[in-house]
Amino acid sequence: MKLTEDQKQTLLKRVKELAGSPHKCALCASDEWLVSDIVFQLTEFIDGSFMLVGGAVIPVIPMTCAKCANTLLLNAVTLGIVEPGQPEPETSPASAPADAETPETKQ
Repeated sequence: MKLTEDQKQTLLKRVKELAGSPHKCALCASDEWLVSDIVFQLTEFIDGSFMLVGGAVIPVIPMTCAKCANTLLLNAVTLGIVEPGQPEPETSPASAPADAETPETKQ
């Protein structure tokens, strides 16, 4: 999920409130950070299965040190960027896999 401009501003404000400025990297002590504008998800590891069916999901936003690449994962729910339990948008026919059935192709 790509962040909107409002979400980006909320994120940067919350990071500054929590971490202070400048926040030093734990590995190299640099204070230069790159904050992603994309929300990723961590999923529960279930017995080595690569099938993603059910299980816990945590939305995270990476914050990466510009010098050494140390990466912090910020919880997007705790920061107020994503609502708990917010459903994913439905897949549109344009973004569906080529072999997926859509209402237009289903007969």
